[in-house]
Amino acid sequence: MKGHPGVPTDSSVLRMLENSQTLFLPPERITDRPFWAGHVPFALWLMEQHRPQLTVELGTETGVSLAAFSQAAAALDLVCDIHGIDSWEGDSHTGYYAGVFEDLRAYFTEKGYGFTHLHRMLFDEALALFEDNSIDLLHLDGCHTY
Repeated sequence: MKGHPGVPTDSSVLRMLENSQTLFLPPERITDRPFWAGHVPFALWLMEQHRPQLTVELGTETGVSLAAFSQAAAALDLVCDIHGIDSWEGDSHTGYYAGVFEDLRAYFTEKGYGFTHLHRMLFDEALALFEDNSIDLLHLDGCHTY
């Protein structure tokens, strides 16, 4: 796309991808519900390119995407906070499940990702946790009918 200011060329995009510190990292967390697994490289790369100070995920379920955001932040030594918000009860979209929250909390504790915070609540309730215009990266992955 020559002649469009601010639009990267094919070669500059390839260089950006080739020089990525995170894009080709093996995912640290893949679960038996790997619906998001194919997007992990993009999450790693997005954190590297955007370097958000505050990341919020609405709909965390098993935490594959939240773990990818956290893995990238750790690999890049980012100074940031990452928040995962979910009821961890399930819904008509994901099905209903038990024990996922405890497993995910243990995972983040074991990894030592103190910058990653889990909030067991509904999305509307979580609104009070964040100031207006403070979220740099918002990942929406909740119930698709909500």
